[in-house]
Amino acid sequence: MNIFSKDEIDQLQTIVEQLDICCNFMKDDSVTKSRIVIILLDNISETILNRVCNKIFEWDNYTKWIMPQKYSSTKQVKAKRVFPEKINTAKKQGEISKELLESLNICHKYRNAIYHRDEHNPNIIPIIAKILFLIVCDLVKDTQCGFGLITIGGMGDHVEWLKQYGINNSVVNFENVTKTISEKLKSQVVVDQYVAASTFSSDLNIRINSIKALIDKKLPWKTETQINHLLKWLEFQEAYPHSEDELSQEYRSMNYRIAQGKTDDINPSKYKTIKEEFQKKYHAKVEAYQQKITCAILKDAEEVKKNLVNSSSLTTALHDYFIIDDPLSKFEKYLELIYLEFDRAVQKEIDISRGK
Repeated sequence: MNIFSKDEIDQLQTIVEQLDICCNFMKDDSVTKSRIVIILLDNISETILNRVCNKIFEWDNYTKWIMPQKYSSTKQVKAKRVFPEKINTAKKQGEISKELLESLNICHKYRNAIYHRDEHNPNIIPIIAKILFLIVCDLVKDTQCGFGLITIGGMGDHVEWLKQYGINNSVVNFENVTKTISEKLKSQVVVDQYVAASTFSSDLNIRINSIKALIDKKLPWKTETQINHLLKWLEFQEAYPHSEDELSQEYRSMNYRIAQGKTDDINPSKYKTIKEEFQKKYHAKVEAYQQKITCAILKDAEEVKKNLVNSSSLTTALHDYFIIDDPLSKFEKYLELIYLEFDRAVQKEIDISRGK
């Protein structure tokens, strides 16, 4: 037996204590604390979904001798390691709301941006944290923390903590206990649907105006055709980061020899031909690429901004916002790169004119 193993009630207590911490952190709408909340809530949801998937796989492995297996060993290993695969497995089983699962998947992407890349939008992080908290509480209730419909008898010292939630039964029924705890925790975090939708809408408005100001005041390119052309190159580079290296190997190899002073075996005509061939092939690949991020995103964002206030639920508002937030974030990133490159070119020309 693993000396670190806990029984189901102890594991339930760990999750509830973490949710209590999240409640306290969200009281002052701190962006920093909200980031921590999102990371912690994502961990809770992944832990629960892992238990859900393990139960599915245990049954699948048991019945594979009398019926075709639904989940191969490869799929099982992938689901245990990758969050979206846990979501897909739970969706396929059909016992958890698809809307809830997709909301968890969306919030997981925000968590990844925060945790792995230190990227976050301070305008919406606090509201995302609160919505995710309510979603995770529902996940706790709907899956009984991933343990299912189990009952453990005998109240002892290690379940005294349940009394603060009004639970004094001699046995712990996970269906009743998780429902009671979930409802009490959710009552501590109130998210007004209109306020949430307005927050998302306001964020889009700020970003749309900022993008338009950047284009109008700082970029020499004004038409959508010009900007889309530049965006396409950046999008291709991000989609196929190795393409340039693969196509330019021979050209770069010659540059390396030139830099080392080994020019005896380099024919200028051949050098020019190899360089032009690389540029031609790379250009052809870019031109053939099916672009996704264009200036049309601004019009889409305007439409979503108007419709958000009429969202039918919190999760609908979250889903509608995310659908435009993801491509809009890429548009902002590419546009910023275009501006920085243009600014560097301008500064270089200024330095040259000054004789530097």
